Amino acid sequence: MNGVACEVFRSKESGQQYREVWLDPKRNYLPVRYRHVIKAKVGMNAEVEYQPHPEVGWVLKGWKVTQYGHGAVQSLLRTSSIQIDSVQIQSKYPDDLFDIVFPPDSVVYDDRDKKTYQVQSNGDLREQLGNGTLTGSSIAQRGWWDRYRWALTAGGGGLLLGGGVWIVRRRKRTPT
Repeated sequence: MNGVACEVFRSKESGQQYREVWLDPKRNYLPVRYRHVIKAKVGMNAEVEYQPHPEVGWVLKGWKVTQYGHGAVQSLLRTSSIQIDSVQIQSKYPDDLFDIVFPPDSVVYDDRDKKTYQVQSNGDLREQLGNGTLTGSSIAQRGWWDRYRWALTAGGGGLLLGGGVWIVRRRKRTPT
């Protein structure tokens, strides 16, 4: 691809379809092409471009996805191209940047407790029943850390446990 001999990995799928990932061995095996092939015809093709970055090596420059229609005539269905304008490494962002605060009168469904809420004028949430009536007392909207503390704690614990298992297994394999 583009003058570089790539290594191509193909999925083992049943039927008449498979997926391919093309890796560039000269750039640390970065994926440069992804294809979904159906009945010996390309259904979707994604070409990925990279550019060198002085601090971290290769970074995304952009990608182009082309989708084709299926049937007797394989026609172009749609194409989309994405170009990365700039890359920032180790940037500092305010803690509340990723907090979502819903505006008053918004209706919000919380998949964790399977309840629907309406945002009050002061920003608090009040449970809304299926018929639209509000019930119970208001609860405050919380930041992302409060909302996902359980997942972050579990993920961190999982990483620590996995790291511990890896260290123990490595020590057992290393001769003393």
